[in-house]
Amino acid sequence: MKVAGVTNEAEVRKTMKEPANLTFRSNDGCKEDKQFCKIELRGDDFVENGASVAYDNLNQPMIDIKVKDKAKFAEITERLLGQELAIYMDDTLLSAPTVRAVLTDGTAQITGSYSLDEAKQIRDTINLGALPLKLTEKYSQSVGATLGMESLTKTIQAGLIASALILLFMVGMYRIPGLLASFALIVHTWLLILIFVLADFTLTLPGIAAFILGIGMAVDANIITYERIREEMRSGKSIASSVKAGGKSSFRTIMDSNITTIIVAAVMFAFGTGAVKGFAVVLILEIIVSIATNVYFSRFLLNLLVKMGWASKPKHFGVKESDIRAL
Repeated sequence: MKVAGVTNEAEVRKTMKEPANLTFRSNDGCKEDKQFCKIELRGDDFVENGASVAYDNLNQPMIDIKVKDKAKFAEITERLLGQELAIYMDDTLLSAPTVRAVLTDGTAQITGSYSLDEAKQIRDTINLGALPLKLTEKYSQSVGATLGMESLTKTIQAGLIASALILLFMVGMYRIPGLLASFALIVHTWLLILIFVLADFTLTLPGIAAFILGIGMAVDANIITYERIREEMRSGKSIASSVKAGGKSSFRTIMDSNITTIIVAAVMFAFGTGAVKGFAVVLILEIIVSIATNVYFSRFLLNLLVKMGWASKPKHFGVKESDIRAL
């Protein structure tokens, strides 16, 4: 549970630990200066999840309710016939419908000039009040607006710096394939941002962490592929044969790694809550986009350059002639 705009944490903790108190009250026996002083029904008198929204003959929203003790409810409605029976959540008056009939079957309809949203709110309040609900604090964390923004800014800065260093490393280490990998990573990043915008995602700090982690995994996929290609070149194979063999031998390793990570993220999403679910969703999206861009797209570009003759020498892959063994 997240609570914004908190100035007194102790007061919030005290309030949250106190269960919501639903009561139905009447004016029976009240003094003139006291209104709805007598509690007739409490939350635990109602059937759990027994309140629902229905419509009357004029298509006006109303709330159907069910109580556990039919005899008690019949006595109350008979005694208060023609009087108001107010609905309170704690000490807040939500509604004060009038008892129109003696109800003996344990069910009733709360009617009035309610909008659909108001009827749903009353229904949810009654259902919530009927639950044996008590909150216990297990863990709490306070993040101020300044601290939260500072953490977000530093996380983004760290991600940008790390991404720039990764791109420089890829180009310096793998030459032309490194350039292709860098381009694929940029496409990967912007494609993922586009998905976030179109899906209207809210990117939290754990989500940003998953975003950066996914970029690292995408780089890892390229490194595995290019190292296998270089190994094939050092064994004396041609450029085309090395690219084909290296790509084929690295594909299964990369896919096994990505699939196992997706399984772990899926388990996190299924059993996690809040920020853990956000981390898992972003990580799964990262991996799917990474497979499309840094496995298939980057390999397509590399094979295209090899066929065009633009990557036709071992030095284009960062391999020295002296390291190549004769077949």
